[in-house]
Amino acid sequence: MAKGKSKNNRTINFDVRNLDALTTQLRAKIGPNPLLPPAGSILFDTFKDWASGLAGNPRLVRDLLKEAAVGSFDNLQHLLNLDHHPSDPRFSHPAYKENLLFRCLANQYWLTREVIQKSVDGSLSNEKSARAKTLANLIAEGMSPTNFFWTNPAAQIRALETGGASLITGLRQFVDDVVNNGAMPSMAKSDAYNVGKNLAITEGSVVYRSPVFEIIEYAPQTEEVYERPLLIGPSTVNKYYALDLAPGKSLVEWIVQSGFRVYMISWRNPQSEHRDWNLETYVSSLNEACQVVSEISGFPDLNLAVMCGSGVTAALMLAYHAKKKVRLVHAVTFLVAGIDSSYPSQFAALLDEKSVERAIEQTTENGVLSGRSLMRSFSMMRSHELIWNMGVNNYLLGKEPPGTEVLAWNMDVTNMPAGLHSDLLKSMLYQSFTKGATVKILNDTVSFEEINIDSYTVGAMADDTVPWQSTYYSMRLFRGKKRFALVSGGHVQCMVNSLGHPKAFYRINEGFDPNGPIEDWLKESVLINESWWQDWQNWLLDRAGDKIPASHSAGSRKYPPILPAPGIYVMEKG
Repeated sequence: MAKGKSKNNRTINFDVRNLDALTTQLRAKIGPNPLLPPAGSILFDTFKDWASGLAGNPRLVRDLLKEAAVGSFDNLQHLLNLDHHPSDPRFSHPAYKENLLFRCLANQYWLTREVIQKSVDGSLSNEKSARAKTLANLIAEGMSPTNFFWTNPAAQIRALETGGASLITGLRQFVDDVVNNGAMPSMAKSDAYNVGKNLAITEGSVVYRSPVFEIIEYAPQTEEVYERPLLIGPSTVNKYYALDLAPGKSLVEWIVQSGFRVYMISWRNPQSEHRDWNLETYVSSLNEACQVVSEISGFPDLNLAVMCGSGVTAALMLAYHAKKKVRLVHAVTFLVAGIDSSYPSQFAALLDEKSVERAIEQTTENGVLSGRSLMRSFSMMRSHELIWNMGVNNYLLGKEPPGTEVLAWNMDVTNMPAGLHSDLLKSMLYQSFTKGATVKILNDTVSFEEINIDSYTVGAMADDTVPWQSTYYSMRLFRGKKRFALVSGGHVQCMVNSLGHPKAFYRINEGFDPNGPIEDWLKESVLINESWWQDWQNWLLDRAGDKIPASHSAGSRKYPPILPAPGIYVMEKG
């Protein structure tokens, strides 16, 4: 048995024969450390399972150690001929090719990374393996030589060039992030982007406010508009302006300029006093928003577009409408919205009954899951891009945060009320929203199969939050005419793939069988080298009604304008 000392000089007993006791000790000693992700206790349990799996498979351990030893020997013996992973941009600095020491480090890193991944694959069941792969990836990303000054040639050269000023700047930025950003690397300068100044600036008015949300009516930019209004519901756990980012990068701006009557929901940033807001709160609020927009527009129904977390909300509302024979929504668009959670994802892999129970207890006590905790969790899924790369840039190189509109939006965090957090975690754990399932909502039992309206679904190829396969399976929950677009980019980046974007493309499959295998859809789909925005607009045009003269007065007699967009709820901080 080995012993280690904690900073407060209390002893921790590292007894590998009793992993349960060890993890309990570690949790007690560490406590609520802001440097740990909210899933820290889950990862402790995962590490315990991983270690137990290896301890119970000595042959695997022997083979992995042999592979590592042989690989390390080959690395040294054939150093001039071996090359590290050629597609890894972290090792693009010439020193990783020209300097033997740095070349050896890069090669050894990739060898170690592969051994770590194999240790997971061979030691655990499929269920536990999926979770351990997330942990293994975090470990592998964190141990990259580029993350440390003495093994990062770019950081060393910059320190020499600046006379050490880059290190002083990096230390200052690190301390600032620990104090002011939850110990996460800043993605953008706090004063570089401001809502209402260079973000979310499409002209409009707040025409309705409830305790849960505001509605923005955007001012028309054409002489005529299509009569059927379009209501957009952003994610319930994010600020709405991902869809109205900046001029030229705003889906809202473009669709308004195309002649549509556009309304936007701006969800309130919940605080601890809103702890009881749950899934039913948001379903009833979305229904309320639809009724208000119908009254303001003077049209009996509307087209609805929802993003990410609002997909579940909309699906439940539509199922409720179908049960009650309500025709308030004419057609619906699901933007990177995963409703059916049966397809494996990184986030779902971290869930089990114990972890869900622990998470719900914590948010119930606090009233909300803080926005910073949410940001930390999502950053873990893209740790290479959103944690380590940012840390190298900000701390080792001493440069300013890279700063883009998307990254500034990502830092503008929103809390999640305890009730909603509990409902969503349980639905994911028990896969409540799958084909054929019935759900109780608003004092009634509903089924997604009762929904029979046209739908347009967007899945993003590089989405780490909602895998595109999940969006595809979600589309199959409903009846009606369906169109599915698989688009370039990640979860948010795909929303700003504006017309003319050089990297924008999407795949479409005309006349596909929505109930057929997903592999057939992909194999028979057609690649189109332009933004999916145009395809969506064409789909909307067929469902937008006739053109009418645009009204340049916002709201209605019942719901007059309250204040100019972007409103006050989007300004509330997490």
